[in-house]
This record gives sequence, C-alpha cells and structure tokens, in this order.
Amino acid sequence: MLDAVDVIDRKIIDQLRIDGRRSFAQIGRYVGLSEAAVRHRYQRLVSLGIVRVVGVSNAQAVGEVHAHLTLRVRRTTVDEVAKALVPLEEVRYVSACVGSSDIVAEVRCASAAELAEFLTERIRRIPGIDSIRSATLIDVVKDSYLWDGFR
Repeated sequence: MLDAVDVIDRKIIDQLRIDGRRSFAQIGRYVGLSEAAVRHRYQRLVSLGIVRVVGVSNAQAVGEVHAHLTLRVRRTTVDEVAKALVPLEEVRYVSACVGSSDIVAEVRCASAAELAEFLTERIRRIPGIDSIRSATLIDVVKDSYLWDGFR
C-alpha cells in the first residue's frame, strides 16, 4: 500500500493533520494542485483506508476517564482477543504488538466506577486474556498527529 502514497499525497495528509477541516482549495494552493485534483486524491486515500478525518475529544475536558491497557494473551490467538475488543463501545483503539504485551488498547469511560466495572466484569471475561495492566491518564501533555516524517 505504500506504493499508493507519493510525496504529494503525504503533503495532503500533513495538511489534513494540521486542520482536518481545511478546504481542498486551500490544500491545493499549498501542494500546487487544483481543488479537483486534491479532492480526487483525498477520495482515493480514503477508499484505500489510508486516511480518515475525524474529530477527537479531550477526555478530561468532557469528563471522561481515559485509560491505557496492555494485555497478555494465552491459549488463543492475539487476533481473536483483538476482535473481541473491537465492538466494545468503551474501546477506542486496539493494536496488536510485540514485546512485553500482546495488545495495547485505549479505553474511555464516563467515570472511575464505570472503568472499574468495565475492567473487572467485561474485559476479564474475554477468553484468552492472561493479564491486564491499566494506567489511567490524568493529563494529556501532548496529543499531536503531526509527524516530522512528512515535512
């Protein structure tokens, strides 16, 4: 899929990271393409699953509890546990990984009590989860989608 992304596409992606509401005309002026050409490239990137523009809320500002989970998996595949996590409303992000954990997940709940119930009653019941480590985020110091690799 990396072959599908060229230097201009990366510049378009970077402009969307700065401001996902930026118009195709504004992006076109920056990258040297017409509005229609940028729209076409954007639609291609979306259809390939390379780009998705969404609004992201600050959990603390809206009163949610945000937790980072690391999971170890035993007696089943990482893929099976990851697939079981995906439909859970509280789970915002799931990634398989290598190292001291098999899965990393981000969770948001309405309260600490809801997080406790979620972890003890719902997550622990998923077959194959051997251990869970949870860290509750108390302050987001940096949350950036701008990567120097695209500049």
